[in-house]
Formats: sequence, C-alpha cells, structure tokens
Amino acid sequence: MHEFERGQYDDVASQLALLELVRFAIGEICHHPDPAIFAQRMKTVEENIIDGLNGRTIFHQAPPEIESYIKEVAASQVTKILTSIRHLEERAP
Repeated sequence: MHEFERGQYDDVASQLALLELVRFAIGEICHHPDPAIFAQRMKTVEENIIDGLNGRTIFHQAPPEIESYIKEVAASQVTKILTSIRHLEERAP
C-alpha cells in the first residue's frame, strides 16, 4: 500500500467512524419503546438540524450559490444518515 493510498483509506475510515458514532448517538438520544414516538423524535432531530443549517451563513466568503449548494447537499446527507437509523422492532434479525 502506497503512502497516498494509506492517507485516502485513513480518511475513509475516519468518516466511517464518525458516521457510526453519530448514528449510534442519535439512535440512543431518540430511543423509545414505541416505534411511532421514536419516528417522531427522529423527524424532529432531522428538521432541527436542517433548519439550523439553513438558518445561518456558514461560509461567509463563498458566493451565495455555493453556500446554497453546500447546504442542500449537507441536508441531503443528514436525511440519508438519519433514515438509516431504525427502531429495534424494524431491524432485520
């Protein structure tokens, strides 16, 4: 394995670790025995995160269209991550 490849693999591993930490933490924060309440909590978290992204300027030096694009992609990733978290009753055995 070359040094450049190792750096790329380390970056991927770091992103994967962070993703799994977030998935675990959010799942624990939103946990509830009732799947409907769990789903509502997850929806509330998603809405608040996306509202937080859209409610402020993050990259003050970026042109507005770049800022908007980054926020749109970030919001999409938030949704993708949060929808990957399932209630215990919904998980496959």
